[in-house]
Amino acid sequence: MNFLSDEELKSYPDVLEVGHIKEILKIGKDLAYQLIKENKIKSLRIGRKTIIAKSSVIDYLNTLYAAKGE
Repeated sequence: MNFLSDEELKSYPDVLEVGHIKEILKIGKDLAYQLIKENKIKSLRIGRKTIIAKSSVIDYLNTLYAAKGE
């Protein structure tokens, strides 16, 4: 089972911002920041900006699927 198709992810840059995470995961801003704060989605803070590698989001989704047994 695929959460997102390859085509959907290709439309996003390799380095994402929180707004992208919200769109991809269809979650709110608070939950996006909570996942980052809890280090469930790896990120890097540069000044006031939080950036996330697209691969970190993919790793997070793979972790969810593994925990669910899919």
